[in-house]
Amino acid sequence: MGIKVPGDIVETKEDNWIPVITIFDTESQHIFVRKDHRFGDPEHIMKVIQGGLRDPILALYNHRVFVEGKTKTEHFWRIISKHQKIYKLELNLISPNILETNLRAREALAALKSLFAQDEVSVKLENEAGELRVPKDPVGNYLEYIEEGEGSWSVTTENSRGGKKRHSSAQNTETIDLPIIEEQDSPEIEQLDIDELSDSTKKANIVTKIISIIYDEVSKIRER
Repeated sequence: MGIKVPGDIVETKEDNWIPVITIFDTESQHIFVRKDHRFGDPEHIMKVIQGGLRDPILALYNHRVFVEGKTKTEHFWRIISKHQKIYKLELNLISPNILETNLRAREALAALKSLFAQDEVSVKLENEAGELRVPKDPVGNYLEYIEEGEGSWSVTTENSRGGKKRHSSAQNTETIDLPIIEEQDSPEIEQLDIDELSDSTKKANIVTKIISIIYDEVSKIRER
């Protein structure tokens, strides 16, 4: 970094990393990250986490790590229904992951994998006149695959102010608004004198409460 002074810029070194609460659920393969505008939007967060995980996981297990946002197919179809012109559709599919998602899409990707040994499949469809058709079958099958975090999509439509506008699954990543968690909200803490608890115990109780609320909210999202 640099500080501007009269006639010059003095270089300085700054430790300006931003700590962000992150929870990894290795069983369900979900990652929960606290929203923080200083750290960036969901797309940036996904790229940073993927970049940090990819090299060590590849070196140790010989597997590539992909981090994608949890999105809903409704977001995609809502965009399609609201616009008259569709110029481009892009589907990026991880092929295939180990999770059990949409079998029809999975079987197709597995067949390609056996032929080409690819890590990803990218499909790009364009129509310069904006008359691209997006049929629910088979597009819906691949959207369900992507919905489980196994890929991404983007679609380019007309812009209300003229020109074109790109929409993406990264822009429609599911987020959860949590209530403010105070130390006294934890039942374990309420039963004890707060001064008798160590900092690590306080933090553990608060984290447990946060995780419980997150999974309650995730269950509600899945039921919609």
